[in-house]
Amino acid sequence: MFTVDQFSILEQKVEEILNKRSETLIDRLQHDFKVDTIGYGGLIKAFYPKIWKQIDWLQEYPQADIQITYEYHLRNIGMVNQ
Repeated sequence: MFTVDQFSILEQKVEEILNKRSETLIDRLQHDFKVDTIGYGGLIKAFYPKIWKQIDWLQEYPQADIQITYEYHLRNIGMVNQ
């Protein structure tokens, strides 16, 4: 059985892994591939049309500060029969 502290540590480690992988993905999309496959530009266009008209997204996207964070909570751990 896991203790509450072990459960908390596991949650934190999963969050760290997910955050690091997201940072790497966003960095590669912005700088290596220069593509907005996630669709941030579409969101800006839809929700902030005035700003969209003022920017050149192809120029702005590689410098955009995009941050993704995860909040991970384990509900339970499965049982294994031996």
